[in-house]
Amino acid sequence: MEELTEYEFSRLSASEKEKYLNDLLGDENDPENIYLSDSDDDEYFPEDQCPISDTEETTEQQLEQSDYEDNQSDDEEVENEVEPLEEFMLGKDKTAWARKPFYRHQTASSNVLRQRSGLHKSTELLSKSHTFQKNFTAEMVDIIVRHTNAKAISTYATYNEDNPDKKQLKWNNLTSQEFRAFLGVLIMSGANNSNTDHTTEMWRPNSYPLYRASFGLGRFWNILRFIRFDNAHTRADRLKEDKAAPIADIWTMLNANLSKMYKPDECLTVDEQLYPYRGRTRFTQYMPSKPAKYGIKVWWICDS
Repeated sequence: MEELTEYEFSRLSASEKEKYLNDLLGDENDPENIYLSDSDDDEYFPEDQCPISDTEETTEQQLEQSDYEDNQSDDEEVENEVEPLEEFMLGKDKTAWARKPFYRHQTASSNVLRQRSGLHKSTELLSKSHTFQKNFTAEMVDIIVRHTNAKAISTYATYNEDNPDKKQLKWNNLTSQEFRAFLGVLIMSGANNSNTDHTTEMWRPNSYPLYRASFGLGRFWNILRFIRFDNAHTRADRLKEDKAAPIADIWTMLNANLSKMYKPDECLTVDEQLYPYRGRTRFTQYMPSKPAKYGIKVWWICDS
């Protein structure tokens, strides 16, 4: 059979191309024969007759694919070799810190604050003065007034016995109302930043008028001198067990009243304070890190 050129073969129809190839390749029963599909778009090229360009492209694609797979396998091996990060980090104080933030969810009902904190309901309709009297009760005032008068009377009596030729001194008993005025002066001096001033400056005509309206400067000095909070005759026995025996009774009563008149919530903080004081006590402390250095250390429990 006469062979056709490429141009002539391209000019044939699909059926003619199929007939030409079948005649060219021989009998249909020959196992080496190759049958083409009925599709017009499909073209078959034997391996020996494959276009060179297609073979080269296929080879390059196969090489690129194999190189890519090799690189991927190498990267996976490197990733597998890297040690995974630990879930927590340890601080210098052995505190464990999570590397990932915790999952944020709705606050648990057990962590919701439902308590009403603040002053007791019995003080809602009271004035500031009456609220203060709830904490600093009349019983406490009576104890201080009684022991202060006892100390002043005994001191004056001793002075009169030792100095019979001089003018005999007489102590005017301290009353509950006068003692509350004394407390008011102390509180206002702190509120007006006068607690660090000398008392003579506080009683000047151009100073705060409440000080002069309460009582004279001499009377204020005498109350400061003789004020006492316990029975001096039984103090020696109580000092063996309690260094704060001179103020222990009043201090205990005050704390009990404060706990009754105020209802805290769950958010509390305990902290210390060094109250400046350089007088003679058995519990004065020296703390160089504090601004005052010398004083009485008090522990406070504070509500947010």
